[in-house]
Amino acid sequence: MSATLRGTALRSMAILAFSLFCAGGQVTAQARRIIEVPRHGVEVFANLLHEQGLRPLADADAFAQVAPEKSLLVVLGKLDRLDEAIAGVGGLRRYLRAGGAILIASDYESENHLAPLGLGISGIAVRQQPEAAFPGFPACPILPVPPIRGKAHPVFQDLHGTVVTMRPSTFSAIPDRWARLAFYPDQTYLPGIARNLGPFGFPWILASPPDAQDGSSVLAITGHGVFMNCFLVLPDYDNFRFARNVARHMAEGPKGRRTHVLLLDEGVPLERLDLSLESPPLPIGFLLNTLIDQAQRQGLIDEVLRRSLPHATMWRWMLFLLTSLVFPFVFRRFFVSRFRRDARAALIVGLNEVAPPTPSVSRRRREEILSRSQFAESARILARQWLRERGVAELAVLPPYEVRASWLRRWKLHRSLAWIGRLVRGELGAAVSARRLRALLATLAELTRAAEIGEIRFVSPVPNPRKD
Repeated sequence: MSATLRGTALRSMAILAFSLFCAGGQVTAQARRIIEVPRHGVEVFANLLHEQGLRPLADADAFAQVAPEKSLLVVLGKLDRLDEAIAGVGGLRRYLRAGGAILIASDYESENHLAPLGLGISGIAVRQQPEAAFPGFPACPILPVPPIRGKAHPVFQDLHGTVVTMRPSTFSAIPDRWARLAFYPDQTYLPGIARNLGPFGFPWILASPPDAQDGSSVLAITGHGVFMNCFLVLPDYDNFRFARNVARHMAEGPKGRRTHVLLLDEGVPLERLDLSLESPPLPIGFLLNTLIDQAQRQGLIDEVLRRSLPHATMWRWMLFLLTSLVFPFVFRRFFVSRFRRDARAALIVGLNEVAPPTPSVSRRRREEILSRSQFAESARILARQWLRERGVAELAVLPPYEVRASWLRRWKLHRSLAWIGRLVRGELGAAVSARRLRALLATLAELTRAAEIGEIRFVSPVPNPRKD
């Protein structure tokens, strides 16, 4: 072993010993309470709002008691509670004319919630080619900042890299005179709609005109994933600096800094902003993984193996291992299966030939369905049967329901229930293949399990007449 290799090994052993010593000291000295932050939460962004001196408001009534020029409305995710939150101040336009400020970051379809602003969000997810997206997640595109096109804006101050988000959408309507701050880059696309959004100038962030006389300010982003904890803590992206710039910009008001904020996270008001974000001590496993990773990057393991195992010895052992694996299979194939006795009865042809039976009508119909792969009727029957089991008598319209689960889980359940609704209403026609029918069976089983554990609950189920 060379002197360089011995020096590298000694340095690695010293780093491991020091890391274990520090880890042991952290474990024994740990006496304070550690709070774990959810991966998909927005607690880090809430702390950035608290850093700007903003105090949280518990509900829409408290929001209506604060002067618009001193308040801020932040809507992350679902928009169905926006109308309720803004009703106490006379609606969106009146609130903005009085000097209010609104931050909207959502990838949900806006429907009519943003119509007073002339703004719309399509709800269609944008994806990115795997080689350009966040490693392993095409649904998490990487967006360049500051923007390639457009004027500079305070939210892009001191940004020189990229931000990453999760399942963003596109704007379906953009008000006149609003500034398009940043655009989707090349290799982003809408599945089945547009192969590349880069050349078409699709913006992912908009801002109201900066010269508004009332001092109002609106910032709209096609997805709240850019503010999630899992992306704000990544050191290789500018999500944290971008979120801090957004919080600083939105806190500025026409008559000084704003003092209160109503933060709606997936429609739920966040009553606390100063959540502790203390980092737990690094575990020993993490330190060992880091050490092994550094050893692999420096080629230490390969060098040790190359010097310890000569080339001829390595090939000799590989050939011996391969022979040991193949020999049992060869022995069984040629010495055991060779004398296997055939226990099947002899086939006698031509003694009593019987005409094949005429298939029944139901069998011919089933064979016709299988040959043409038209399973729409079977799928509709299964969907209606599942709704009847849930106590739904009127099958023309899917009844209101509530979904209580995580963000990704809610998205999957909403999509599955929407599919069931389209099947029941017959909107899919005859375009249901055997693969889609098998997928429907799996979806119904998953929805049944979700209903049993309370993740899905129909708000106003209609009594089933069969059970009365």
